Amino acid sequence: FDKSNGHSMILCKRYAPDTGWSETTTIAEADRLIHTLKLIGDRRGRYFIFWDWQENKSGTGKYTYEGYVPVYASYYSTANGWSAANKIADDIAYSMVDRIVPAFDDNGNVIAVWAHQVYAPGNHRADIWAVRYAALSGWDKASVIEPGIERRSGNESKSAWPRIAFDSIGNALVVWQQACDTQNGGIWSNRYTVNVGWGEAAPITRNDYDQAWP
Repeated sequence: FDKSNGHSMILCKRYAPDTGWSETTTIAEADRLIHTLKLIGDRRGRYFIFWDWQENKSGTGKYTYEGYVPVYASYYSTANGWSAANKIADDIAYSMVDRIVPAFDDNGNVIAVWAHQVYAPGNHRADIWAVRYAALSGWDKASVIEPGIERRSGNESKSAWPRIAFDSIGNALVVWQQACDTQNGGIWSNRYTVNVGWGEAAPITRNDYDQAWP
């Protein structure tokens, strides 16, 4: 980040055992401030990064902060290099970007999941969202995989701390804490099936205990 002109760049150098370090590659750049930058990889040399960009709304190098930021991501493979930066979500709570959880399946596809907080008059909830990058076709559109609704009362809920795991053929299971489910809390899940998509969110636990951190 260059403070003199408010310009941020994401740069990369890749190391290969037989050739050493590569030349520097520019993944993304903009007149915005980067707050969070995270990288994960699999065992076959594929990588996934995501970051947020706080917009320079004044045009003078000063950044306004309202609690929400857009999040971008890029995907790397040895065959194609880095993909173009893709906005995977609008207006994620600033404090929640660091809690986005991505994972690879065995074929190089990625699913990232996160809790998206919604603040509005009389409306305070948090939904679970997901986005998928397919190694052969690119980005799917981000979608809500859990609407933040209590299973008994129908009241808006506050879901948090999603976690994801794949099986050997690319199906995925996401679990999370539904923090305001009925009186105390419960553990919920949703399943992604290859060539089908997401199912419907449902509770794993049936008792109204204070359950968290799946």
